[in-house]
Amino acid sequence: MIPKNEHDIMASWSDKKPLVSIICATFNHEIYIKEAINGFLLQETTFPFEIIIHEDVSTDNTAAIVRSYVKSYPHLIKPIFQTENQYSKGASPLLNALAHAQGDYIAICEGDDYWTDPHKLQTQADYLNAHSDFSMMAHAVTVLDETITGTSYTPYAPVLKRVHYFDDILREHFIPTLSLMIRKSAIPKPMPAFFYQIISRDIAIELLAASLGPCYYDAQPRGVYRHHDSGMTKTPIHPTKERALRYTLYLGLLDYLGQDYQKPLRQKLAWVDLVAAVALLRDYRSFNGILFAKALIKDPWVIFKILLRKYQRWSAAKQPIQPD
Repeated sequence: MIPKNEHDIMASWSDKKPLVSIICATFNHEIYIKEAINGFLLQETTFPFEIIIHEDVSTDNTAAIVRSYVKSYPHLIKPIFQTENQYSKGASPLLNALAHAQGDYIAICEGDDYWTDPHKLQTQADYLNAHSDFSMMAHAVTVLDETITGTSYTPYAPVLKRVHYFDDILREHFIPTLSLMIRKSAIPKPMPAFFYQIISRDIAIELLAASLGPCYYDAQPRGVYRHHDSGMTKTPIHPTKERALRYTLYLGLLDYLGQDYQKPLRQKLAWVDLVAAVALLRDYRSFNGILFAKALIKDPWVIFKILLRKYQRWSAAKQPIQPD
């Protein structure tokens, strides 16, 4: 679908200050970025929104494509063109863009994913406006597998219910980042130090926000998650390194959030130990008894819980929740 011109998009807006800031981090997304931006421009809202695109010194044509859109939509698109790659320096493109956001709500979509529903922003903003106790809202997405090698990767767990609390989000990764609309006030400023030492920064943001209020999950697919060979999920990580990164995340959360979250986070660390022990056995024929023992000490029921979770995921995949 060809997006409207800037005047037509802004014609129905009743205010000047953006209610929603769209944050898009992009790097070497030449073949994807047009579809992402068109998905932003597709949105039909009664309120103003802004599009902040963080271009992290791509080595392909991404920056030139972004500049061409800025010429056509100078009041809507607010680009950030870096001169040095920020991600390689340990900085967060998301937080760099967030520093420029004027909206009360933040909608996130990286440059290789895209939105398909023109009412996505309106639907999410209406819900958060009406439910001040919720910190964020997410929705289902369609997974587009563009890998050449093929993969059994399943990006998001099946969803069984609509309202999710901290423990639910900690237990399973089911929130597509491109589906998130989050209150800006629910994102810590400054971000805790551990945030810059991990890879799964989207999960950290979700959990930090969930400590302030639940997440509503909309079962209507409103976007496309693109799974491709150059994505982060295709980069193999040694089980020991992955365990260390997850420990940094969950211990960091424990330190930041305090003792009220000790039980679920300790249980999650037991799960991390067990997964690492099994991964070492599967990939390298070397069972790590120390990690296995640590898992059982932290949570004697951890194996049973993982088996139960697998059954629940299998059951949920057969009967997911129905859209409204």
